[in-house]
Amino acid sequence: NSFTDSEKQGRRVEDFATEISEQLRQVTRLSSQSRQEPIRDELLRYVEDVRTRETGRASILGMSIAPYDNLNSAISGLRPGFYYALGGAPRRGKTNLMLRMATLVARNEKVPVLYYSFEQTKRVLLTRVLSQESLINPLVLLNGDIRTRAELVTRFNKGIKETSAYMDNFYLFEGDRQDTVEHIRSVAYSIMDSQHADRCAIFLDYLQK
Repeated sequence: NSFTDSEKQGRRVEDFATEISEQLRQVTRLSSQSRQEPIRDELLRYVEDVRTRETGRASILGMSIAPYDNLNSAISGLRPGFYYALGGAPRRGKTNLMLRMATLVARNEKVPVLYYSFEQTKRVLLTRVLSQESLINPLVLLNGDIRTRAELVTRFNKGIKETSAYMDNFYLFEGDRQDTVEHIRSVAYSIMDSQHADRCAIFLDYLQK
C-alpha cells in the first residue's frame, strides 16, 4: 500500500525493491539470531531439569514396550520420529511380534496406535491379538466351541479383560492402494486430534506393498 501510494508521486520500482530487500534481510538476521544462543542458558535449564526431575522416572527415551525389558533398554523404547524395520523369512512370527509390540505401546503409553495390514483382515488380526492375550489357539478362537470347556472360558475372559485395557487406543486397518503416506498421515492426525493426543505410533505390515 505504501509503495502504490508513493508511486503516484513518482517513486521508482527499483527504489521500492531495494528497500524491501533490505527489510527482508533484517528479518532473516533477527530470525537466525533468535535461534542462536550460547550453551549457558541451555546448561542452566539442564541443571534445573535434573534438580526438579521426578524420581522413579522411566530410563528410556521413547514409548515403552515392557515387558520386553532387554529390547526396551537396547533401543530405549520406540522413539518419536524413528523408523524401525522388522525383516525375516515368511512365517517366522514378524506379524505376531509387531502386533504384540503395538498392543504394548497402546497399553503402556495410552496413545493412539494405528496398525495397517496389507495382508490380513481386521478379524484375523484381532483374533491373533486375542490369542496372545488369552493363550488360546487362533483357530479355536475363530471356529471352536469355547463355551463348553471351562478352561477355555477362563482364558477367553482373561483375554477380553486384557484387550479391553487398550481397546480405545488400538486401531486396526485393512490397507489398500488408497492408503498412501499422505492418507495415513491425515488419518493419524485426525485420530490424535479426537483423542487429544500429541503423539501416536504407526505400524505397517507388509512394507513391500
